[in-house]
Amino acid sequence: MPLRVGMCFSRPFKGNNPLSHIGRKLPVYLRLLDLCQQKGWQVFILTRRDYQGKGIFNGAWHFDKGRFSRREKPVKIDLVYDRVAGMKFPPENEKEMIVVNRRDF
Repeated sequence: MPLRVGMCFSRPFKGNNPLSHIGRKLPVYLRLLDLCQQKGWQVFILTRRDYQGKGIFNGAWHFDKGRFSRREKPVKIDLVYDRVAGMKFPPENEKEMIVVNRRDF
């Protein structure tokens, strides 16, 4: 099973683009997602508000070949690139997923 990687934000999703809140840095984020996908990883955009614990997010946006599609079912994530900036995420006792770019880093 491919590694499931998610980029997690604090904002809730709005509209049809989970990165609509990203301004001029949008091409950088899309390039990072594309590079992750080229590694064979499944890539998702997440919000901390959907985090259920044990690496499970109650819904996400899946990134595939430059396009986003909404996933309503829970998704188990293996590695999270944290863009929440320490706002009650991730929980201190989280052991089910790896979190990189943590604020305390």
